[in-house]
Formats: sequence, C-alpha cells, structure tokens
Amino acid sequence: MPRCEILSTGFSKESSETVMNSYSERRSMKLMDAVEVYRRGSGASQNAYDWYRQSAKRHGNVLFGRTTVSAFKKHGIWHVDGSEFQEALRLNRERLAETGRITEDHRKGIIHGRDGDRIETEWGGYQIRGPFRFEWSNYEAIRKKSGGRWICNACNSPANTEHKKDECHLCRDWNGCGRDCTLSRVVCQECGFSLDI
Repeated sequence: MPRCEILSTGFSKESSETVMNSYSERRSMKLMDAVEVYRRGSGASQNAYDWYRQSAKRHGNVLFGRTTVSAFKKHGIWHVDGSEFQEALRLNRERLAETGRITEDHRKGIIHGRDGDRIETEWGGYQIRGPFRFEWSNYEAIRKKSGGRWICNACNSPANTEHKKDECHLCRDWNGCGRDCTLSRVVCQECGFSLDI
C-alpha cells in the first residue's frame, strides 16, 4: 500500500489529487475546498476563508495568486469554476518557481530586467532604473522599518542619494505622499555612475 504524506491541513497528497480529479469532471468545486487546496500550495497567501467569500459575493470571482477565478452560488453554497481554478494553480506554481530562480540568481549577483522593469523575489523585489536598482523587503516595508534602498547594478554596492527637490503638495500640506518625493539624484561612489531622478 503506498505511503501518503500528511500535509498540515490533514489532507494527504493522494486525497488532494483525487479531490481535484473529481472536481474537474464536474467543472466546479466548493469555494471552501478550493481555498484549502490552494493553501496547501507553497507560497500561497493565507487570507481567511471569509476574504474569498466576500470577494465572490461582491465581484462574482476570487483571486488565487494572481489569477481571477469565476465564483457562483449553487444550492446556497459558493463554488468556483474547476478548470479556471486548476489553471490558477498551474500559473501560481510557475510564478513561484520563477520567483525562486530569480531570488537564487540575486544571491549570486545576477540581476534580471531592463530599465523600468519590476522584478519579484521571495523577500520582496527590485526595480531597474538605469545603472541602479531600487530594492525593497516586504517584511521591512509592512513593518515600516524601511522603504527600500538603491543599489548599483555594476558593483552591487549601496548607492548614495541626494534630496534637492521640493516636497510635493501632499507632503507640505498633509501627512506625506508615502514616496521619496524630494529624491533628485542617485550616485555610486565606487563606480561613479549617477542617475538624475
């Protein structure tokens, strides 16, 4: 008899596949079951079931990862389209694999993207701006510990910033715009690269 690996929710991998196969035949599945299957995936957000139910009620769809899946009531119970849900799982697995590869490349000093591109990593991400990139950590941003930092793409050294622009009207008149609106220039002391903002 094959050994099953028990996952944190109490379902086994074997029973998860059986559940998905039976749902795909009917082309719909209960929203509650879909949320449980999705949560077992690596990197899945841990929104409460009520968040998904409210989205279904308000919009007629729910978001799994970055994919919208149709939702509807059947016999008073919320369901999702089974084939759309399977596609959402596939796309989420691909995105997580790509994010893992990019994160590993970043550890090795390999930077992805072209000017203006926003690149997602497991810890946050970065945006390419000319010879620099602006990196942020989701953990630090949520806790308001750091909004991010500028790094030179050529030497991977932290860059210096100059703030010579006037504050925007939100910063002057209210509590602030949440951006670094006075930033005027980014400079790498090691390489001599600079970028006017």
